[in-house]
Amino acid sequence: MSAYDDPIGDTALECMGEMVRDELEAVVAAVGAKFPDRSRPEVEAVVRGAYRDLAHSAVITSHLIPLTLNRSTRMLRAAQDRDRRDGERLRLAAISGASSQNSG
Repeated sequence: MSAYDDPIGDTALECMGEMVRDELEAVVAAVGAKFPDRSRPEVEAVVRGAYRDLAHSAVITSHLIPLTLNRSTRMLRAAQDRDRRDGERLRLAAISGASSQNSG
């Protein structure tokens, strides 16, 4: 079985019901649509990790799916922002390096 056959399948999540698996698949799809530049396996890993972390400390579980959607979205948005900042730094470094080569 590949990761795509059971994308949320994880030892810590094996005992969850089919409904939760289906809901997490919907979260993966929703988050993936918001971040089309991220691979499906990356989105699945973020969603799975967010759900696992939230479920581990949850006393009341009725809001785990919306909380998972929210946390996953925030995590990927933060990663996207970091990627943009890093890309901008690299672009500025390349411009700076090129201009210093031209002036020397």
